[in-house]
Amino acid sequence: MIYDYGMEVVTAKDRVAFLKACILPRETDRAGATAESSLREVVEALQQKWGGTFQASATVWRMWANRITRNLDRSTWAAEIANLPPSNIVHLLDPAESRLEAHLTDVAQSSNVALDCVRASIEDCHQLRGYLDAARRFFG
Repeated sequence: MIYDYGMEVVTAKDRVAFLKACILPRETDRAGATAESSLREVVEALQQKWGGTFQASATVWRMWANRITRNLDRSTWAAEIANLPPSNIVHLLDPAESRLEAHLTDVAQSSNVALDCVRASIEDCHQLRGYLDAARRFFG
């Protein structure tokens, strides 16, 4: 009897079936590493969990996912995804833009539009003054 995972796993065949169903990655490449599809799933899970907190390029998300999936024990991946980023990845991440920053960006853009309108109005006033001065000289 095999007691690796409890009393339910009685034979080596049961153990292999259990490993395949619960532990090992669903797919691996020819070298035995995690397949691209599994890696993409981990990247998506990381972005869903941490995308509101961190911004990063696709490469950084894949590096983080590779670090998680290099342990071929699929049952540990969810816990690793929930953990904070490792020290070798954290310096590659930027804080995500917050609502306040987005609001400040919108306010700054709105004030720039308002300032452009005021400048255009002042320029129109100068142009009108020039027309009036020319008319005054012409008629008077």
